[in-house]
Amino acid sequence: MELVEVEFEGSYQGTALMGVDPADVLYQVADKVQDQVMDNQAPWPTCDPHDAGVHAELREGRAVWWCRRGDHLVTEVGQLIG
Repeated sequence: MELVEVEFEGSYQGTALMGVDPADVLYQVADKVQDQVMDNQAPWPTCDPHDAGVHAELREGRAVWWCRRGDHLVTEVGQLIG
């Protein structure tokens, strides 16, 4: 088991990575980064058409940002622009 620490503006959060699947690891890291960012500001990332925060999820073997309000894919983790 590996431990990853995520740091955002001096605040740390550690997580034990449960698996070796690259998509699962990417999802877990994205989820922890989102937790760190949202502790310090408004929801991030967001789905502009639905005016809602999106969530890191593992879907069909891919780490994605998912809009639960609109029930749709926003983008794959690592592909956010802006």
